[in-house]
Amino acid sequence: MMKELQCLRVFGIDVKTDPNEVFPLYFFLFLQFDRDSNGVLDLEEFKSATKRVMLVMADAFADDS
Repeated sequence: MMKELQCLRVFGIDVKTDPNEVFPLYFFLFLQFDRDSNGVLDLEEFKSATKRVMLVMADAFADDS
């Protein structure tokens, strides 16, 4: 999953980041979503994580308008 996170695009623009710089953030996010602490996101954890991320993004967009 780390590779996928590092390949994220920001508003359609590729952003090259230093893996050592962003690893702590990605690791923290992963720990938040890995509810059973087994080192893997199962389908339900992934669904929950996706929903939480989308709600945060929606709130951010609503605050900007």
